[in-house]
Amino acid sequence: MYVPSDHAIRRYIERFAGNVSHSRARQCLTRIARSARFRRTLPGGARLYATGPINLVVQDGTILTVYRLTYDAPAAA
Repeated sequence: MYVPSDHAIRRYIERFAGNVSHSRARQCLTRIARSARFRRTLPGGARLYATGPINLVVQDGTILTVYRLTYDAPAAA
């Protein structure tokens, strides 16, 4: 389905996984991408997918990067 880039793997290890190997992080990202849901199209044609706290930026079948939102969503009034 989606192939994680080296950058995405490094970011996943830095932000989420900690002490895992490169190949294990690749497997985890592939599994996470299978369960992620489409959120919106980003400028430049990339697509944003999300699952739980993890957001994935995907373009042309490659996971470009992963991140976690660092702010709380405002409460509905």
